[in-house]
Amino acid sequence: PINGLPALREAVRAFYEKRYGASYADDEVVVTTSGQEALVSALKACFRDGKRGVVVMEPFYPFLAPAVAAAGGTIQPVRLQAPSFRVDAAALAAAADETTACAVLNSPHNPTGRVFDASELEAFADFCTSRDLLAISDEVYEHAVFPGATHRRLADIMRDRTITLSSAGKLFSLTGWRVGWALAPAPLALAVSNAHTSLTYAAPTPLQYGIAAALRVETGDFDGVPERFARNYRV
Repeated sequence: PINGLPALREAVRAFYEKRYGASYADDEVVVTTSGQEALVSALKACFRDGKRGVVVMEPFYPFLAPAVAAAGGTIQPVRLQAPSFRVDAAALAAAADETTACAVLNSPHNPTGRVFDASELEAFADFCTSRDLLAISDEVYEHAVFPGATHRRLADIMRDRTITLSSAGKLFSLTGWRVGWALAPAPLALAVSNAHTSLTYAAPTPLQYGIAAALRVETGDFDGVPERFARNYRV
């Protein structure tokens, strides 16, 4: 199926329900060929009425710019200032104009490692709502938050205009297994699916079965990856 195997869509839904208490219907899940393809599909889904501006926070990971270009968009950067790398509401407002279609939030953030807090997510949501922008929340490192820190989902405070992205390759350290997904309200998910259809059509079937099995047995400790990352950071 274009939107992913039913077994995988169900496993994704169960994973988010168990981990975050977040409920998604079957038509709100789109399985893609990697998180990167999910990003391009989500960007395409956000462009409307000739608006193709994309507010992004820099520094950003190397493949974000090519994704925006591949989708036909234009980057509108917001510089995160060291050493805190906090979201700045005034900087967000200054980056947007009449061509802006959406804004991308990447938390945990690559490359700074910043995990945005509740007040920053609220500021980002207020910015999107006030300007009627859609939001793409790239959460592929949601599993890698150091002990003591908390990953917060943008969709939990602004579900109606948020496309959440994640990646099995990142979750399970299987980056060669090109399987990702997008979660969004049904109309937005349909737009993502339509873009996905024109890009790769469907994710590899055998890999989808494998990821469905992995999600079903995942306990939430991700084989100690968060603790391992934290130890490496201290070294």
